[in-house]
Amino acid sequence: MAPTTRPARLPAAATAAVLLLVALIAAARPAAACRVVNVDVSLAASASNATKDAYNTDGVRQHFNLDVNRVTYVNTRAATTACVDSRHEYPVIGTPGGDMCEFIVGLTVYLNQTGQTLSQALADQVLADYIRGLFSARKKFYYHTSDEKLLKVFSEIKAAAFGSPVAFPDQEPINPAERDVWYTSLSKGFNQGCGHLRLMIDNFADYGFTSSELPRAVVRAFFRYWWGTALNSRERRNINYAILQGPLVGKAVAIVDSQGACPTRSPAITSSAAASQLFVFHANAIDTIRKTTMTNWFVNYARRNAPTPLDPTAFYEGVKALQGRHLGATLRLLSPVNQLNVFNVALTTAS
Repeated sequence: MAPTTRPARLPAAATAAVLLLVALIAAARPAAACRVVNVDVSLAASASNATKDAYNTDGVRQHFNLDVNRVTYVNTRAATTACVDSRHEYPVIGTPGGDMCEFIVGLTVYLNQTGQTLSQALADQVLADYIRGLFSARKKFYYHTSDEKLLKVFSEIKAAAFGSPVAFPDQEPINPAERDVWYTSLSKGFNQGCGHLRLMIDNFADYGFTSSELPRAVVRAFFRYWWGTALNSRERRNINYAILQGPLVGKAVAIVDSQGACPTRSPAITSSAAASQLFVFHANAIDTIRKTTMTNWFVNYARRNAPTPLDPTAFYEGVKALQGRHLGATLRLLSPVNQLNVFNVALTTAS
């Protein structure tokens, strides 16, 4: 009878290495693809003064049906948020003002609940730490303007006798007087390509501010950070400073949600596609980001840097209340949004 042969045992270190390799291979495999299998559109609010070309339910459904194959699903908690602006020709998770205005609200509540007074130095520091703490080359901090508004900034620089700029400079101007003109011009409400941010500055009382100084300080802080980083540096690659082109001609406001499979992921939507434009707001995804990613960051930041700690629930509720006020003000004040119908769009997801 032949002797029984037993397989040789691997040393413990080799076994661990094999298990690690198996885990890495499994992690590298793409998860089952999330895809849209149904689009349900319903009217949430109709505008009494709707423009003649404002979309009805069928128009919104057409936009989403053609966009189905362009939908990109992203991890909700790790998502970067772009503005609801209707000119994005790539998939976005939309919120009014994008990451920039989300931060402005977070900073407002942070200062109020920790008893701190705004200063430019404090705005500079908190924004820089926020970007370094939460954003990367894969998850970029989003702030946008438009070509039209940036040209107005250039005109103001020229009027101040500091040359005739035709392109936004990569580096901060060396001349202190010229630098001050740039910061002043870039932070004016009138010169914001983001209508939500423009209204925050120019109609600050409607947004719960006592002056325009906090949103303007954050805009200045953004450009101090941007210009303070080397052109090809890792810090610069963590930013998406988007200059959107052309007119703002969205035909409806779409509040997007996903149901079914892939509950931890959200469908990023192309707001401008095939000559169709929509304002796209991912209300539930944004609420998840505010409740988790933003709240956790500010609570931990306050623990290390503020004179008093933040209560997570109080911070989140403060953000939620202020954001609700901001959304209502923008729906009421921003053209053409205030002349458009609002729709709920439920995307059924399968994997």
